[in-house]
Amino acid sequence: MDRGIMDSKRRDLNQGMAERILSLDWSKTPVGERSSWPQSLISTIKMLLGSRYPMILLWGEELIQIYNDAYTALIGDKHPYALGKSIKETQAESWAVIGPMITEVMTTGISNWVPEQLLAVNRTGFNEETYFSLSYSAVENDENKISGMLCVCSEITHQVVAERRLRIQRDLSAAASNANSIEQVFEDIMAVAGNYTTDLPFTILYMLENEQWVCRGMTGVPADEYASAPWQMEKAMHGQTIITDNVAQFMTVRGGLWNELVQKSVTIPIPSAIPSRPLGMLVAGVNPNAVLDENYLSFYALLSGQISVAVRNAFAYDEERKRTAYLAEIDRAKTAFFNNISHEFRTPLTLILGPLHDILIHQANSSSKHTIDQVSIAYSNAVRLLKLVNTLLDFSRIEAHRMQASYTPVDLSQFTTELASSFESAIKKENLFFHIDCTQLSDVIYVDTQMWEKIVFNILSNALKFTFTGGISVSLQETAENAVLIISDTGVGIPAEELPHIFDRFHRVTSSRSRTHEGTGIGLALTKELVTIHGGDITAVSQPDVGTTFTIRIPKGTAHLDAKSIREFIDKEGTDFLQESYTNEISSWQRMDDKAITTTDADGDLILVVDDNSQMANYIQKMLSRHWKVITASNGREALSLIYQEAPALVVSDVMMPDMNGFELLNAIKSDVEISNIPVILLSARAGKEATIEGLEKGANDYIIKPFYADELIARVSTQLQLRKAELANTHLRERAESQRLFQKELERMVRDRTADLTKINAELEQFAFAASHDLQEPLRKILLYSQMLANEISSDQQKAGRYLEKIMTSSARMRNLINDLLNFSRLSIKEVAFTSTDLNTILENLLVDLELQINRSQAKITYTDLPVIEAVPLQMQQLFFNLLSNALKFSDTRRTPAITVQASIATSADVALLSVPDPSAEYVKIVITDNGIGFDQKYADQIFTMFQKLHHRTAYAGTGIGLALCKKVVINHHGIIHAMSVEGEGSKFTIILPSRQSTPNGGTGVSDGADL
Repeated sequence: MDRGIMDSKRRDLNQGMAERILSLDWSKTPVGERSSWPQSLISTIKMLLGSRYPMILLWGEELIQIYNDAYTALIGDKHPYALGKSIKETQAESWAVIGPMITEVMTTGISNWVPEQLLAVNRTGFNEETYFSLSYSAVENDENKISGMLCVCSEITHQVVAERRLRIQRDLSAAASNANSIEQVFEDIMAVAGNYTTDLPFTILYMLENEQWVCRGMTGVPADEYASAPWQMEKAMHGQTIITDNVAQFMTVRGGLWNELVQKSVTIPIPSAIPSRPLGMLVAGVNPNAVLDENYLSFYALLSGQISVAVRNAFAYDEERKRTAYLAEIDRAKTAFFNNISHEFRTPLTLILGPLHDILIHQANSSSKHTIDQVSIAYSNAVRLLKLVNTLLDFSRIEAHRMQASYTPVDLSQFTTELASSFESAIKKENLFFHIDCTQLSDVIYVDTQMWEKIVFNILSNALKFTFTGGISVSLQETAENAVLIISDTGVGIPAEELPHIFDRFHRVTSSRSRTHEGTGIGLALTKELVTIHGGDITAVSQPDVGTTFTIRIPKGTAHLDAKSIREFIDKEGTDFLQESYTNEISSWQRMDDKAITTTDADGDLILVVDDNSQMANYIQKMLSRHWKVITASNGREALSLIYQEAPALVVSDVMMPDMNGFELLNAIKSDVEISNIPVILLSARAGKEATIEGLEKGANDYIIKPFYADELIARVSTQLQLRKAELANTHLRERAESQRLFQKELERMVRDRTADLTKINAELEQFAFAASHDLQEPLRKILLYSQMLANEISSDQQKAGRYLEKIMTSSARMRNLINDLLNFSRLSIKEVAFTSTDLNTILENLLVDLELQINRSQAKITYTDLPVIEAVPLQMQQLFFNLLSNALKFSDTRRTPAITVQASIATSADVALLSVPDPSAEYVKIVITDNGIGFDQKYADQIFTMFQKLHHRTAYAGTGIGLALCKKVVINHHGIIHAMSVEGEGSKFTIILPSRQSTPNGGTGVSDGADL
């Protein structure tokens, strides 16, 4: 037995329980000494301990427990006491459930399995609601008699409880989504909470209203106890979840599956859009049979979030309902206003139109042409204003359901032909074709003739407004039930995304090209309403750059009409005036097209007037032409072309225009440096301080609201011209002053740079003088000394004389190297060098030949990848590589074979960022030279690049201390950077970043000697 259990223990599985089973005195238990255990018991224990799945073996009549490590987590504080004890004792709280199942298996030997068994388990000091999947199997002794039972179990509490809590959230979401008021939301939330008292023994919902906590619902709480409870809501205001542990002291609430006292509650904020100010607080009781763990707290947080969404949605719904009612009231008031104001407009318009018409009819011959022209403009615009007033009046009547129709039998073919023919001259004037094909219908059609006129005129005027090539077709056909009017054009068409909205009130397709930008945006909406009044329908089919087709269907007969509105005679009152209003409007577009660009011969500055309304453009032109030269354009795009051609001194532009409006023209002018100094005066019908501020903020020099007086416009134009002349003069003076300032600044910079160069050179010379005086004297002293000694000894001791000669040659070589390095360093200070295309592979290969003796002597292994071709000074590149490779060979570690690698790659953005002033347009290469030599302390990484710097005693390694300073100088001259990394005893790595192409002119490096590395 001991050996079997210990073998199991050595597998590192369930090691803890194996030791406990071995150490327990089983003689004091009904199972008896281990030595007396049957082999079947030992085998079962071995199998149990070898499993990672929770298992428990019950043995003997007393059902003594033997279990594995995985099972210990299921019984909590009862371990290790439960080992060797009867399960009847340790699981007394759940024995009523599991006892019968165990007895049945022990008695019958039939295995048992329960997938989801609720058990009360007291493993942390209270009866916990738990769920297990249990599998019971009988275990026989060596005599094949049932002596025990093996239970394989797994806890599924988390899954079962999670599913239940998910149902709560689902029900809460479903209930809240159907609520139509905030009060209903609160009721639904409490109803759902009341259905799930296991997880929510009690619930209280507080809302923060007018800085007061107001209870909006509760479940499971004694009405006289909840108010005095210390829920700590002010503390929870900051987003914390507050746990109250002593609920039973001030409130008696029972809950859970076994109706036990609730001891804990949570207070959690209901979040709002402002984190520091929640919508309210949710106070919820904690299931007395559950652990208040992270999952439980997350459930409360999700619940609070769902309540927040439901409450905010309810508030939003309530606000939207109030807003809808408010808008409906505004709409009714607006309709009434339009109706009233339209009536009020008609009286003064009658008094305007009457006298003007009399002058044109009766005094045309006796008045001057200028007077008649002015009266004609006033009359045509008054007619247009009356048309707009009538349109608003019609629309307001329709909105108020007070539009009265008078249906009369009409020969619709003849009537439609007459109406369409009134547009023929205007359409052909635009070089467009115009086809009218109104087939004679089989019977008369009942229509309101004035409404039918407006339907036909609106569609035809729209077609002409948006058609520039091709033409317009009008056809009238019939089916068994309807008369069908089809009006097609080959105009600019309507974008697909705009087509569903063209019959909406005030909707305008602003991106389409048109003859004018003027219009109310209610023409097609009114047309649809008028067609609907006739019991018909109107549809539109369109394709951009192909054209648009409107189809209107009017039912035959009178069955669809109100019998009280049917008349048997035709009333054509108002037809001539309506036709005149449309033709007047069309003629204003056409006169602008006929003379899109006009000029005057007056002296002075050139003024550009931009307006799509020809009458307004002509009026302003005549007004200004008495003082300045004037040209005109009909839209912003045409005006912009004229600005580049004619260079006007000032632009006067309308805001609302087709193709390119006034604001777009203004932006185009102010965005181009060449023309940005041209002042722009905007004209707009948008009144109010906000409109003026908007215009000025967008860059306009002045903003004039229509209507305006002539002398006001002339005065503002004159002021802007004078300001422009003064600004031009000031600009010229500023340019001269700026030019002088820049010249002086550049001169000062050159002096500073030259001074810095000289200062640097002087400092280097001082350092050079000090070092050279020392280093040059030392080899000279040795040369003199050993020369004298050689003279004395040459006759007596040939061997000693040979040693003296060797020392003289060594000192001479050292002096030669020092002088060469100093000469090379001094040459690097000369900036007039020529960069050429340099193949670094060739440089390196030549150097390896030169260093062959040193390489062979040290048995060094040098490897390198393909190196790039860059713009450089070849001699300086040779010095750079020579010094770095010589250093690597010189400072090799005698304990290992020297290994040197040279690698090249494209520099990354992180590499280039190390440069003081990188060239954003240049491509940089990275060269890395690595060795496995003696290395150095990283703290000297910057110091090694200074003149005459040595990290070792000069007797240890030969050298001048100039080599790495020379390398740094070479790299700076090539607009690059060099840095070193090293670990003592492991080796060094030198990294060089260089541009592959030099951006400076021939002969200049463009980098000062003092560049910061």
